[in-house]
Parts: sequence; structure tokens; C-alpha cells
Amino acid sequence: MGKILGSGIDQRLQALDRGLENLKSLYEQYFCGLIRREPIDEHRNWKRELNSISSTDLSSAPYKFRYKNLKARHLSYSRLWERTVLAIEEGRFVREHHRIKNRPKSTDQKPSSEDSQALAVDRDKLEKLYLNLKSKLGNDQKIPQKERFFDQVQLQIARFKEKNPNQKFQIKVAKDPAGKFQLKIQKKS
Repeated sequence: MGKILGSGIDQRLQALDRGLENLKSLYEQYFCGLIRREPIDEHRNWKRELNSISSTDLSSAPYKFRYKNLKARHLSYSRLWERTVLAIEEGRFVREHHRIKNRPKSTDQKPSSEDSQALAVDRDKLEKLYLNLKSKLGNDQKIPQKERFFDQVQLQIARFKEKNPNQKFQIKVAKDPAGKFQLKIQKKS
């Protein structure tokens, strides 16, 4: 009878291990922007399953070790996921930022002079926008570093252009109801 219980707990621990890896994969997909909603329900179900194992089920040392290992890994991942979700909510997390930096440059296409001029003009406009924002904010709010600010704005512009191809836009600094300044990218009318 002990073997049946042992193999049952062994299967449950293996299922929990696979479930944790699946949960990790779901969160990575969420952070990359491949899925739109955070896998909260899956996380809650996994925790419920983990907590359903009682200490009396863990009769031998190897099972206790695996259980505590799973719990520790989950805690570590959980804290990482919470920090990342908080960074997303605060606007400090840039999705696919690592892909943009590490993207291999195409050797087939050489940038035209128009493209380089457009980038220079955009850079000048971003510089003015940054200085405008800095002067409006003063020391009241945290201002990101200039290069990070440029990266964030260019990422927002790229998203706008994906959704609205061939549409002209303007960038404005506006105050939200909470009194914080935000950048708004709007269609030009």
C-alpha cells in the first residue's frame, strides 16, 4: 500500500514540476507580448494544487526534498514575475527590447539619405520634446535618462505606425487627471 501512495505522490510532484515549467513559459510569452493577459488563473490553479499536498503525504525524505524544491522555485519565479508585472504597470518594462538591440543588421539594404535625415530630424524633435518635458516637470517627477526616453518614444512611434500605416502623427506632452505628465501620440488632423 505504501508503494501506491508513493507512486501517487511521485506522479503529483512530476505533474507539478511540468505545471511550473508550463507556467514559466506562459509568463515568458506574456512578457514578450505574445499573449495579452497575464496567466493569473493558471498560476492560482497551480498554487492550489501545490497546497493540496499535505505533510502526511510526504512520507519519505526524497518526496519532501522535491516538494520543498518546487515550493522554493515557485517562490523565486513568483517574485520575478511580480517585479516584472510591476515594471510593466509603471512603464519601466519595454517588451522585446532585447530583440531590438540584438537584431542583426541587414547587409542587403543600405539606408538611404532620406532615411538618415528622417532619423536625424526625429532625434532633434525628440531632443526638444525631452527638454520640454524636463522643463515642465522640474524635480517633481522622475524623468528617465535621455537615451531610455528616446528608446521608449521610438518604440511607441513604431507601435503607432504598425497600427496606423501611412498616417502622420504628432507627439504632445499632456497632464493626466492625477497631475502627472504623459506623452501622447496622436493622429495629425
